[in-house]
Amino acid sequence: MTSFNPKTPSARADFIGLTGSEEAIASLARAYRAPYQAHYSVHDDSGYSYDHDGGVFLLNPEGDVMTYYAQGIQADEMAGDLMLKLRAHP
Repeated sequence: MTSFNPKTPSARADFIGLTGSEEAIASLARAYRAPYQAHYSVHDDSGYSYDHDGGVFLLNPEGDVMTYYAQGIQADEMAGDLMLKLRAHP
């Protein structure tokens, strides 16, 4: 797996995504229990789009998952939890 910065109109300049072989992506998705599905289209400039989970994984500096914030979490709830975790792991 490698990181990449997609050059699409909807992606922020500081967005970091992942890419790799189909097997590597499928393996990572299984490990994180993160569903995704590719849609290929001739009507899109990129030629494809992905449906994917809207949750956020918080990783520690070693790359281990500390927590998962499910899609729909309220910003103040997530911010409060992040502050607690940051104080606990300086």
